[in-house]
Amino acid sequence: MGQCAKGGVLFPAMIRSMKILCIAIATLGLSTLGASAFAGPFSTEPDGNELVGVELVLEEGALTPGRTAHLGVMFHIEPDWHIYWRNAGDTGLPPSIKLELPDGVSAGEVQWPVPTWYEHAGLLDFVFDEEVTLIIPLSVAPDFKADRVNINAAIDWLVCKESCLPGGANVSINVPVGEPLNSSHAAASFEATRIRLPQPPANAATAGIIMSWDGRRLQIDVPRAQRIRFFSYEPAKAPPVEPIRDAQSQGAPLHIEYDSRIDNAAQVAGVLEVQRVGVIEFFTVTIPGPRK
Repeated sequence: MGQCAKGGVLFPAMIRSMKILCIAIATLGLSTLGASAFAGPFSTEPDGNELVGVELVLEEGALTPGRTAHLGVMFHIEPDWHIYWRNAGDTGLPPSIKLELPDGVSAGEVQWPVPTWYEHAGLLDFVFDEEVTLIIPLSVAPDFKADRVNINAAIDWLVCKESCLPGGANVSINVPVGEPLNSSHAAASFEATRIRLPQPPANAATAGIIMSWDGRRLQIDVPRAQRIRFFSYEPAKAPPVEPIRDAQSQGAPLHIEYDSRIDNAAQVAGVLEVQRVGVIEFFTVTIPGPRK
């Protein structure tokens, strides 16, 4: 299906057949954007805007010419509900973010923490609950001049429990230009995200992780691992045949089966969660497709 909700800083919708209902629901509501609201007591049935609150926070407190700042998009989610990772999994849709930045400020790639592995009714989703902060690096030009600037964002999401509801908000933050203030009230949220950011591919090689193909079966070996889980970045074009069965392993190598769609894949990439005695680590892993 390509992408849902195009424009700005957006994230591919990883869709399998079970997502059709969610997409239909989202299409009815994503055009209605409300002000940022935090979940609370409901006098009637809640909607997607009541179930999720969103705000922008600048970690450094100010934009400094010639330096990189870090914008946090903080989601506050009503208990028992969840939103989705960049690859939603079998159901749901990931959030989309469209930034409006002043001239001289540009956004880098979104930094997504590793999500929760969520199995339900034979399906596998990758979700966030309670609270999550997505981090977006902002590059500030050396000659950037202003006293204060606005950073604006149009944000859409799908929030689910037994049912799925669309939500959206236009949010903004006004920040000074100058030296960093280092007074972000969201410091703990930034730290919680960074703890769950995957390490770069070079670290996976250093950790002894080996990926190889046997036909259309991808094998991932990890020394001394007690548990391994694979969170694929791109399942829509070539998903694993049985992700719940294949994309996790207790102590043994992973053997992930793909069908013929994998033949045209340039690569397979994602996050590997490795649990060893007393430690859990996350690694970005990538391998060319089996026919490359």
